[in-house]
Amino acid sequence: MKNKKQSKTSKTKRLKGFTVDPALDHKYDNHPFFKEKAEKANAILKVAGLPKL
Repeated sequence: MKNKKQSKTSKTKRLKGFTVDPALDHKYDNHPFFKEKAEKANAILKVAGLPKL
């Protein structure tokens, strides 16, 4: 089998028609968006655990 060549410049697949604004990189790292939902999900995971695959 032959290995496919991988692009060294892009590790993620970009969708056509969408652009990423570099000014937004790390701008929202310290903002707690959806904090309540994340806390609720973490509490459920502590009780139920992750599903076995």
